[in-house]
Amino acid sequence: MVVTEHAVMVASENGERAHRLHEGEQISYDPDGRLQVAEAVDMDTATAWRQGRIVFDNAPLSLVAEQIDRYIPGRIVIAQSDLADRRISGSLDLAHPDAALEAFANAIGIRITRLGPYLAILRR
Repeated sequence: MVVTEHAVMVASENGERAHRLHEGEQISYDPDGRLQVAEAVDMDTATAWRQGRIVFDNAPLSLVAEQIDRYIPGRIVIAQSDLADRRISGSLDLAHPDAALEAFANAIGIRITRLGPYLAILRR
């Protein structure tokens, strides 16, 4: 969760103390539903989706693929687990997510194998 204006109170269902987040801060939940530590966020990066873009800074390829996957039909699968951990930075144009996926693949030297219109496999 990113706060873009004013401040909000954030709480979990497990009864832990609520956190007050201010503009320009973000917080997330761990897999057990506990709130993590609030941290400052770059507002231009966090709100890039409003201009039709997603920005990544040193993000694992698995996260980038997960985000692109939300904007294309079908699924993106990463063939090798070590490839999923590869860190990348860049910006995606959400108006053309397939082209963005191709550009990232070319930039980091990986291949995309398409099995029909609904499955893209990323591999070395």
